[in-house]
Amino acid sequence: MPAWPSGWTPGFSRAAAAVQTVSDSSIRAPFGGVVAERFVHVGDYVHADTRVVTLLVDDPLRLELTVPEANVGSVRPGLAVSFQSVAVPGRVFTAAVKYMGGEIRSATRDLVVEAVTDNGDHALLPGMFVTAQLPVGEVTLPVVPQKAVVDRDGNDTLFTVVDGRLEMRVVQLGPKVGDLVAIADGVKKGDQVVVSPPQGAVDGALVE
Repeated sequence: MPAWPSGWTPGFSRAAAAVQTVSDSSIRAPFGGVVAERFVHVGDYVHADTRVVTLLVDDPLRLELTVPEANVGSVRPGLAVSFQSVAVPGRVFTAAVKYMGGEIRSATRDLVVEAVTDNGDHALLPGMFVTAQLPVGEVTLPVVPQKAVVDRDGNDTLFTVVDGRLEMRVVQLGPKVGDLVAIADGVKKGDQVVVSPPQGAVDGALVE
């Protein structure tokens, strides 16, 4: 039986060991995507729990929308959505509703909906803000001056006058036309609304 040289075994060589080492040190994602941010550099030592990169899927993209409670019944999977981005002026993109939230958010009285759009030409980037149009039928909405709407803790609110006192209401905004904005939920026709409420206005304050 032949004797193998010292330090050498059949079917194994330094070249094969080097290939195995490179293979063991490679990090592969379970899906294709775009690297948005790197957290390590060449020569860094990493562990199994080391954050290496942020990897984003950019085709297709998921578009997150909010639908007012009053219009939820008109939304269904497959409904077409058109939207535009200021980053790509003059172009109208299309998407289709695929996912619908399971509950109405109590703070804003709306439903989170996600639509999916193809992005084969990579014109859109993850994280972009867009203006979307979701056909839910026609409805007559009350309108108020945009100056009546104020931001309180991330919610759109306005003040109405009820029995001589201020009443703060969280509202769901609709389309804007000039200096006016439609209110999809929160006020009704005939409500007395305060325009440009003072900064210190609070719910329940007496109106003089």
